[in-house]
Amino acid sequence: MAAHGYLAREDDPSDRRAKRLRLTPRGEAALAAARAFHRKFEAQVRARSGAEAARTLREVLQRIVEDRESTGAEVALRPI
Repeated sequence: MAAHGYLAREDDPSDRRAKRLRLTPRGEAALAAARAFHRKFEAQVRARSGAEAARTLREVLQRIVEDRESTGAEVALRPI
């Protein structure tokens, strides 16, 4: 991500071994675009399937992310 201009690596002033990462303006724009996409997608799901279905989808996806984070395992999402 740093090589493509989304992140900047900076020295940590209190620890010479550490590097700090921060989003560049390009990274901030990409994050904003991703968030806008997710809001629009969720609104489309809600419009097509109802609020309860959208809420359920969000909960299921959140559990997948949390499971991956807690185990460190790769989660491959494939069509059923």
